[in-house]
Order: sequence, then C-alpha cells, then structure tokens
Amino acid sequence: MWAKTADRAEGFSLVEVLVALAVVAILAGLIFGLAGGIGQRSAAARAEGELAALSQALERFRSLYGDYPWVTGDEGFLDLYAALTGTADVRGRPFPALDGARKRQHFVDLSRFTVGRLDSTEPVTPVPIFAGDEVALLDSDYARHFFMDPWGSPYIYLYRTGPDDAWERGGYVLLSLGPSGGEERLRDRVQDHGVPPSGILPPDYTERETAHDNILAP
Repeated sequence: MWAKTADRAEGFSLVEVLVALAVVAILAGLIFGLAGGIGQRSAAARAEGELAALSQALERFRSLYGDYPWVTGDEGFLDLYAALTGTADVRGRPFPALDGARKRQHFVDLSRFTVGRLDSTEPVTPVPIFAGDEVALLDSDYARHFFMDPWGSPYIYLYRTGPDDAWERGGYVLLSLGPSGGEERLRDRVQDHGVPPSGILPPDYTERETAHDNILAP
C-alpha cells in the first residue's frame, strides 16, 4: 500500500494537468480582459478630456473672431488644427506673414495633445515658437496636421462650409470615432461618422453601427 501511494504522489494524471491548464487559461483571459477594459476606459476618459479642451478653445476662437472655423474641404479636422494653432482665420485663410508688431493668437497648448499628420501613421512633434501667450511661428506643414485621439484617428470637426450651405445646427459637431476608428482614419474611414450634412444628429445617432462608440464633445 505504501509503495502504491508513494508512486501516486510523485506525479499528476493527464486529466489533472489538462484541468490545471484550463484553469490557468481562464484566469489569464479574465486578467487580460480586465486590463483591456481598464485601458479602454482610460482612453475614453482621455478623449473626453481632450474634446472638452478643444471645445473651450473653439469658444475662445469664436469670442475673438465672431464665429467658429469654417470647414474648407472634406477634412474639417485640418481646419480645426489650423484655426486653434493660430494659423488660419474663420474661413480657413492663412493669416498674413508675421512681423515684430503682429503675433498670432493660439488657443491650445500643443503639449496636451497628440498631433498626427496626413502622410504619417505615427504621431508627430510640431515645432511652434511662442512669444508670450502668442504663436510667432509654426512649422510650414501645419496644414497637414490634426489633433489625434487615443485610437489614432483625428478628432472629427464638422461645421458650416459657408453662409449658404446645408448646415442647420446652431454650433459645430466635434467627436472621436472611438475604438472602432483605429488607424483607418484617413479618406475612407474618416467620413464614416454618421453626422448628416445639416449637423442635426438623429435621435438614434449613438445606436447606429457607424456611431455606436463615437464620443461627442460636451
């Protein structure tokens, strides 16, 4: 009896090994799932904070220039960046070259945001030169830059294109495409925001497949 008991205690049966592996796999799945959920919640919280900061900057822009930046093409996120970094006016026209007497007003602290570029899949580092609270010079590629959300997509900015367009909303629409935006952010995917040309969001907007995880500015 002692010999058999000792032999039995020296190892595990195949069934026991499989059960142990299954338990480890389940626990690992739970841990990774929790970590992923925490990561997504953190990213969503960051997006909400950055959208709020951009909204405040847009209000400062309007108080100074009388209107929000107009959208001059298919990529309103480029107009948003140009306007809030003090490089373009309401209608998207570049401000005149600067001299010692005229400095551009800027509306955002670029160090608080991730900046993307149209021809790059990675964030970039713009090089602004500040004079007090104003921008004296911004790198010449500003027209290709945008504010990037935590998932690698631009923060989408939608507003009127002119005084006689189809825009009916009283203000702008500013949003993140959310986790489903991913890196497919330019041209094809970026138009898939589900906002109609009028800017009036349908009641079921956040339930639609194209917008179910979009995050709207407050």
